[in-house]
Amino acid sequence: MAIRTTKTNATTTRTSSEIDLFDGVSASRQAKRNAAEIAAEIIIENIQTDLNATKSPVSGEQFKRLDDAQKRIKRKRGEPTIPNLELSGTMRDQLDVKVTGSGKIEVGVFGDAAPRADGHNNLSGKSALPLRQFLPKEGEDFRSGIQRELNQVIAEAVAESVTTTQRLPARRLQNASSKSAFFDILREFFVDFTNAQIETAVFRNPELVLFFRDRNLLRFFNGSNN
Repeated sequence: MAIRTTKTNATTTRTSSEIDLFDGVSASRQAKRNAAEIAAEIIIENIQTDLNATKSPVSGEQFKRLDDAQKRIKRKRGEPTIPNLELSGTMRDQLDVKVTGSGKIEVGVFGDAAPRADGHNNLSGKSALPLRQFLPKEGEDFRSGIQRELNQVIAEAVAESVTTTQRLPARRLQNASSKSAFFDILREFFVDFTNAQIETAVFRNPELVLFFRDRNLLRFFNGSNN
């Protein structure tokens, strides 16, 4: 899909991944900004949920078990002896997502726990610790479930842009000879999105629903009762 990790950082105060949500996808500046704000919430919530479940939000795989020394520390504190990256409790508190530009975000650990985050993610390539990755490296994505949520947000940003700029070719859509031809035209705007993602984005946008209803085009959508 369009989402792309463009750069990673590994310093004493910042271990992070910079992500472009709209690589190759056209949308208005404001729609991109709105989508980035929503995407930031989705990402941070999913990362924290996956870490609680001791799995990687990048690969989806379960983390390697704690070694005996780490287990003893957690056991003494009365905590579960699981690799949820809560040994000291500070690193996850410094996990954050920042909207850095129109459609761009930076997710990572910002503060004095940044080197610890690099130890788990090895973005620097210098860590000898077991990999317990929660930040994507350059060119990597989040696991498929997170990707699906983000892709839908992006599709809705495209729908918002189409509405505000009124670019949809009404006559061509009305002359579409089949559902396949109809969605091929829409995919000129919703690049690389599935029919289901486009349909959901349309039906969450009242102005687009009205646009298609007025032209008797809702029949091409599975979710329509018309």
